[in-house]
This record gives sequence, C-alpha cells and structure tokens, in this order.
Amino acid sequence: MKCGKRRSVLQRQEIGLSVHKRPCKASLARRYKCTRSVVDRWLEEGLKKDPDYSDKRGRGRKTKYSSEQASCIRRWAKRGLSTISIASKTPHRHHAHVSKSTAHRILIGGKHPLEYCVVRRSATLRAKNKHARVQFCQDKPRPHASTWVFVDAKGLYVYNYGKGGCGWKWQDIDAKAEPQGTNPWVFRFYGAVALGHNKPSLFFVPPSPQPGTNQRRSNEKFDSKCFQDFLKWLQPEVQSWLPSGPQNKKHPKLVLDHANQHTSTSSQAYMKLHGVELLEGYPAQCWDINIIENIWAALDQNLKGKKGNSGKVWRRHIIKAWEGISQHFIERRVKSVNKRLAKIGEKEGAWLSNADLKALSS
Repeated sequence: MKCGKRRSVLQRQEIGLSVHKRPCKASLARRYKCTRSVVDRWLEEGLKKDPDYSDKRGRGRKTKYSSEQASCIRRWAKRGLSTISIASKTPHRHHAHVSKSTAHRILIGGKHPLEYCVVRRSATLRAKNKHARVQFCQDKPRPHASTWVFVDAKGLYVYNYGKGGCGWKWQDIDAKAEPQGTNPWVFRFYGAVALGHNKPSLFFVPPSPQPGTNQRRSNEKFDSKCFQDFLKWLQPEVQSWLPSGPQNKKHPKLVLDHANQHTSTSSQAYMKLHGVELLEGYPAQCWDINIIENIWAALDQNLKGKKGNSGKVWRRHIIKAWEGISQHFIERRVKSVNKRLAKIGEKEGAWLSNADLKALSS
C-alpha cells in the first residue's frame, strides 16, 4: 500500500484506543491510509499503561551543516552571492559540500527567512516635507512653469555580465552601487530642460571616466566644485533661452533638489555672485514636481538593448539616448506642472503615483 503523510497525534490515539476492540488491521490501514507496520506500531503503544503518541526526539534526516555554516551562507547571500556561487564556495571554507538546493533551503528557512527579489530602495515622505509641499502647491501667486529650468544629476552604473550585453541600475547621488556585478562603468551627469527651448547636451561630472582612458570610474569625487562648473557651463545657455533685463520680465529660475552639493555654502555664494536664481520655496523630496525625473525614464528606455565594452562607447550611447528625447515629450511634461501642483494639494502633500503622472501628462 502506498504510504501517505505522517499520522497526526489524534489519529495515532484513535488507532491505539481501538486495540481493545480487536480491530481488523487491514481496515485500519485503509482508513488512515498507512501501512500495516504503522498500525502495529500504534496498537502496540495502546497496550501500554501510559501510552505516548507524540513524536520521538531525533526523528528525521540529520543536517549535514552546522549553525555556523548556515550563518556564513546567509552572510554570503546578503553580500550578493547566488546559490550556485555559495555551493561552490562552501567546500573551500568549511570542508563540507553543500548543494544548490540545500543552500536555497537554508536561506528560505529559519526564524528570519530571506527572499530572492529585486533590491529596491524605499523612501518615506517626512511629515515636515509633506507640510512644506502643501504650502508650496497652495502658495499664490506662483511664477509660471514656463520660466522654470528643471535641473538634476543622475548616476548610472553599467554592469557587464560577460555575454556581450550589459545591464544598468539607476542610483541616487552619493549612493553606492548595489551588488549586481563586478567592476561597473560609473557615469554621473547633469541635464537641464525647459519649456519651448532645445535642451543642451549632458554635462558629465566625476566619478564619470575621463574621455580617452580605459577607466571604469575616475578617482575624483563629486563635490560642490563640480556643481559650480556645471552652472558655469549652463548659465550662458539659459540666458539665450530666457534673456533677463529691464525689457524682459521673464527671469529663469532653476529647479534643484536639496543635495549637499547644491546647498553648500560655496555653491550658494557662487549662485549669488553670478546671479543664478533658484525657485523660491521649492521643498525637498519633490521628485514628482521636477519633470526631469520623467526625462531620465525616457533616457533609460532609449538605452535598452545597447551594448558596449568601453567607457567611450557607453558615453556615446548615453549622449545619443539623451538627444533622442523629443522636445514635444518635454513640453507636455512642463505644461502638466500646474496640474501636478493642484493634485498634490488635493492629496495633502502625498507623492503622486505613476498612474497620476501619466493621466496628468496626457
């Protein structure tokens, strides 16, 4: 007879109590879907003065790994190693072979199981910033978005997986690359867009590799001086878009986030000295107002399927992807800014969802 699951304590007790009724062992085996030997085992237990129907200690297959080895496997997994890499690495460290399935079972088991999924950074909107967002969106009169110049910097990490294709992962400024590969190409660049004006090309800053070298990332750090160099490059371009003067009341205003490089004392002094105007009262954590975040998403789409084996090739791909973004796409997002502000006011400062942004931009 085919053996089923292990009998529960209640089922074992029922078999044991039926011993005084002289039952048919074959019928008991059919009823509880077990073998004759299992029935004999619990009938024999029922004849005892103090029968014990619980499991005995030490049952089951003994583990081939210790708690120290399991902890080590978990540490390797958190550092980004796959189960295949862990299985190949374990014999050299602990002199005990652990298969891929065993490593997987260790990771998903225990008191604190792990989950193999895409790593995402979740952010929480602070109550102080939420209140500031409501105030900014309800503040009137507000300068029209046609005078705003949307500016931002993004870091792009390009990983080579060894089969000719490359993957990429967007990172925030000052964030470390996540463990997706080894020795990635690292690019960081500024972009600027505005209503009715052609966007300038991208401005690369450290740690982007220097042109004409085999570097994957430069040794220089991204600091306030890099941001000031970008402003020096951008200011003539913006002045040609919106020339300021007594006859022209349209003064360009830069929309910037609150990164340390933007809010430092030296950067603030530079902007005051050179007449760079910022959008007053622009609060922190307002990625859904700065429409250049949508431009980064379009650039990411243009990079899909691109391949390269050098920093020079990837720089060319990035520039071409930026140039491939249409001005019509930019203007639709700029014209949706007032709708976004009204929607944020309705939601009491909460972030707009992707569905909201898509509906407002259509």
